[in-house]
Amino acid sequence: MTRIRWYGPTLALVIAVLLVMLVGPGLVRRLSWHQTERHVELARDSNLQNVSLADLSAAFRNVATAVRPSVVHIQVEGRVPRSRRRALEDHMRKLLPNAPWSPHRFFVPPDDEGDEDQEESDNDSTLRAYGTGSGWVYDAEHIVTNNHVVEDGDRITVIFSNNSERIVEVVGQDRETDIAVLRVKSGALHPVQLATQTVEQGEIVFAFGSPFGFEFSMSQGIVSAIGRKPGILSEVQGYENFIQTDAAINRGNSGGPLTNIYGEVIGMNTAIATHSNPQANFNGIGFAIPASMIRKHVDNLIEHGRVVRGYLGVFIEDLSEERAWTFGYEGKGVRVDRPIPDGPAADAGIQSDDIITAIDGKPMQNLEVLRNLIAGRTPGTSVELEIFRGKSPDDPGQTLTIDVEIAEKPKDLRERSIVEFRPDDEIPDQTEDDVRRDNLIKLGIKRFKKATAESVQRYRRRFVPGVLVTSVRGGSAAAKAGITSGQIITEVFGVPVTDVPELLTEITKHDLARPVRLRINYGRFERTVFLEIPEDDG
Repeated sequence: MTRIRWYGPTLALVIAVLLVMLVGPGLVRRLSWHQTERHVELARDSNLQNVSLADLSAAFRNVATAVRPSVVHIQVEGRVPRSRRRALEDHMRKLLPNAPWSPHRFFVPPDDEGDEDQEESDNDSTLRAYGTGSGWVYDAEHIVTNNHVVEDGDRITVIFSNNSERIVEVVGQDRETDIAVLRVKSGALHPVQLATQTVEQGEIVFAFGSPFGFEFSMSQGIVSAIGRKPGILSEVQGYENFIQTDAAINRGNSGGPLTNIYGEVIGMNTAIATHSNPQANFNGIGFAIPASMIRKHVDNLIEHGRVVRGYLGVFIEDLSEERAWTFGYEGKGVRVDRPIPDGPAADAGIQSDDIITAIDGKPMQNLEVLRNLIAGRTPGTSVELEIFRGKSPDDPGQTLTIDVEIAEKPKDLRERSIVEFRPDDEIPDQTEDDVRRDNLIKLGIKRFKKATAESVQRYRRRFVPGVLVTSVRGGSAAAKAGITSGQIITEVFGVPVTDVPELLTEITKHDLARPVRLRINYGRFERTVFLEIPEDDG
């Protein structure tokens, strides 16, 4: 009998598979598109219904509305030869060139015009544009900016957000804080408010200014840190207490305001940290002068045309606990390297290697705190210094309380800092001990001999009794401490040494695993150094 087979189900399945193969990809794409579109609509609807997000955006716009009329764009012209303009630009771009990063204070220099080979006379009276920057309105007739923006300017023009222009005059400049004040004679300005509350890490902030000449720009970020001291003003022994922010700051932002979410100025944009490449720009780290410093110094500049600072008359350095141990002191403090002759501290009896532990009862563990505190004191008033004076780890030392009358910081500070040494009678020659000098060699002092009037002449030094260093091993503890050929070792842990045997005797008394304290003479100056051997150097 013939067997009949039914292929209906199989055929249906085959047809279904073929349909899926032919139609499926397009169907899947359409389904995926509709699904994505649905997600987009839901996201839009969610944002439209998110009152908090809308309020945040509105708040940012309100900050821009409140601050923009107070921000100015600054154009600087001067009778500055091209060589001076280039030097000024290099100065702004090459601070701390040996660091892995450099703090750069940037205004925007224009492209050089004319023939590159054409020489410009120093007596050329032609005004030329050599930079632009930013600023902000402080009160009804004053504008604040960075000193480095307007320094050497002969004609300064400010441009407001309504495109009006005014020629301004410089009221006062302070290089040590990089602050300058300008006056607009016609007035009718829109001052911005200064914040009175303490700035804290994590706050939302806005940077205003003219980066790369793009006037009245605004960027947003947070306060990354406070109390930064990157060494930007070190060349003028300046005062630093910067706010660090990640709000974008670039060339031309210098002098612009850094504000909080209420449109109040918390700082003034001053510098950025970049890689040592001078052409590099913002890398997420910017610095601003805090409002507290601005308010105090701007009022001084408006009233006096200069900043009046208190002056103690000492060269100082931070002292770690390890280095403090060399004096027999436990804890941290600020060490007096030397008092300046005829200064307030010297007159009061402060000595080299005194450790300042407190001022008016306030502990001093940081030289920046001490410098800022003294600078803020009114000349003619007195401060009470708590001093620890010790010679060595075995010396119990003594704690003294000394009153010092603060003077006004002089302009000729560099000249006053020179210490004059009177040549003493030369000590008769002594036979140098023929002993192993491993200790000094470990510290990096390879060759040395008794200092004499003749031996120091080749180094153009003034003779003082001690041991003359003639060779230092590169990369050693001595080299890292700044000891070089021609310097004279005069003390070890406060004990005078006048020849090699005395030096070797004093060095061998101490453990080289801990800091070794020496007093060094280098011509007109003296300083204390600490030689510390890294653990892996044995």
